[in-house]
Amino acid sequence: REPKAKILKGSKTAAAKTTVIKLKSDQEILQATDPTWDTGLPYSVLCHAFGEIEAITSRLQIQDILTTLFRQIILKSNLTESASSSTTSCQDLYPAMYLCSNTVAAAYECVDLGIGDAILIKAIGEACGSSPAMVKQRYEKEGDLGTVTASFKSKQRTIGGFFKTAKNAPKKVLTVTEVLTVFRDIAKTKGNQSQKWKVEMIKKLLVRATDAVVETKYIIRGLQGKLRIGLAQSTVLISLAHALAL
Repeated sequence: REPKAKILKGSKTAAAKTTVIKLKSDQEILQATDPTWDTGLPYSVLCHAFGEIEAITSRLQIQDILTTLFRQIILKSNLTESASSSTTSCQDLYPAMYLCSNTVAAAYECVDLGIGDAILIKAIGEACGSSPAMVKQRYEKEGDLGTVTASFKSKQRTIGGFFKTAKNAPKKVLTVTEVLTVFRDIAKTKGNQSQKWKVEMIKKLLVRATDAVVETKYIIRGLQGKLRIGLAQSTVLISLAHALAL
């Protein structure tokens, strides 16, 4: 049956307006899923959710966006399992939760990315065909390395880019599982050549980005440990609880 609408108050002040959030049905959520979502949750889908969250300040609306995303993952999982597919989207729920929480592992594992701005600037410069000095200059001016990366990738696409796939050969979609795996590999990389290998891994990830302007922005922010979208871990847990209940 159709779920009832939630009536939520967005503020405690007397003049506050009531926010009405209409819960979507399972069918509506499945119809709205990205067409590229086949073998795994595309990282671009998560990034677009981040973009919507960044554009608003209402905690309840942020919670609704994340709840919808988690419901999509669960519903896609049910579809693949019922079709006896070898690939299940259920595995996407854990990477999505970690990336939304701006972490790469459980707290008790004490995993630290250990990525400094110098490594990121070098990787951005190499991936975007620019000099680290130019990237650093823009970063000092704008104060957000994610936005700087997105702007460089946007210009790169305009002039044709430095990394092209063969004609009529579409890029393989970058998934949340792949992003989290690379993040964890970076955290585990130690030794004398660790900085070099970290730069290579970050560069490959930036080049792999399908929706380059959107994805690279949050890849860099995630590596910095600063998503800058106002998403609290408590909101992630509440959204997950609502998604499972619905």
